[in-house]
Amino acid sequence: MVIKGNVILFNCKNLVKLKGITKIEGNLNLYNCSKFKDLGELEKVGGNLNLRNTQIKDLGNLKEVGEDLILYNTQIKNLGELEKVSDILYLQNTPLDNLGKLRKIGMYIYLSKNSKITKEYTKKYKPELLDSYKWRR
Repeated sequence: MVIKGNVILFNCKNLVKLKGITKIEGNLNLYNCSKFKDLGELEKVGGNLNLRNTQIKDLGNLKEVGEDLILYNTQIKNLGELEKVSDILYLQNTPLDNLGKLRKIGMYIYLSKNSKITKEYTKKYKPELLDSYKWRR
């Protein structure tokens, strides 16, 4: 299923998984969804993907985010199948330690001070990303 607009959910205490959605052409914003763990079959978000205060541990089948990817207070450690973030990758209070299959960041990456993703990590594991964005810490 393709959703042509935005999906914005606040305080969705019982939402655990997105089901049957492969593409969201707009934004997907999940705020304070304390039980949310799974993007299901989702492969592309055309706008921003904003996950704040969720229990999600990975991005599943997601391959592309058309604008910003914002991960704030999530449990994600690996970007997995994600290949492209067209604008900003923003990581705050997220234990990310692996960029997975990521090949392209359109603008820059913003990391919290305690992030395990460093320039040294990128030089070693993802050197193709070094010139495609600016570091902000």
